[in-house]
Amino acid sequence: MGAVAPVLLEPFTGSNVAEPGVYVRAAVYFTEPLGLGLRVSQEAWTHRLAKLFGMLDHEDVATGNGAFDRAFLVHGRDVDGIRAVLADDVQQALLEFLKRGQPIFSTFGTLEISDRCISYQEGPYKPDSIDPYLEKLHKQLAEQSEPTIEALLDIVKRIESAKA
Repeated sequence: MGAVAPVLLEPFTGSNVAEPGVYVRAAVYFTEPLGLGLRVSQEAWTHRLAKLFGMLDHEDVATGNGAFDRAFLVHGRDVDGIRAVLADDVQQALLEFLKRGQPIFSTFGTLEISDRCISYQEGPYKPDSIDPYLEKLHKQLAEQSEPTIEALLDIVKRIESAKA
């Protein structure tokens, strides 16, 4: 089974983020990297527009599940391997995760899967609203992230079972 990384409060600023602030990130790492060149991310309207005009620099891997294919952008090197690890139960678990909308705090986040891990990131939260409560916040973060971590662990188990 995968390894749980500590849930982190990560400050992000600069031009590489949509909005500066503090983001919460939870990740569960696979026991071994999948080796598929896998990248799964929630599909935003910008992805749909880029697909429509043929502007993606990679081909989206279709799974045949319309709901899943509309919700997620999937790409990688090994298309057959990707389809194998994104078995029906994995797709269902990912769709349920999105449907439940399990924010750790109050802002819904984004879910991503790579060859190394599945991660969930939410925010931004304004640093000045967090700084006075940092110690309490870390304890609350650990407690409130449990359902999210459990859901991510379940998805990792399903992916690792499908790959075996």
